[in-house]
Amino acid sequence: MTALKAKGNPIPTNDVWIAAHALETGADLVSADRHFQHVEGIAWIRVTTS
Repeated sequence: MTALKAKGNPIPTNDVWIAAHALETGADLVSADRHFQHVEGIAWIRVTTS
């Protein structure tokens, strides 16, 4: 979270918890939330909505 703030890309606290869980478990994170694009090392699968 501190690294994201330092880079000018802070994300909401709840998203930090979600990202941390995905990183810890090695899970792919499926979400339309663009905040996750800034998290290094995460396997983020972007869902697009119409």
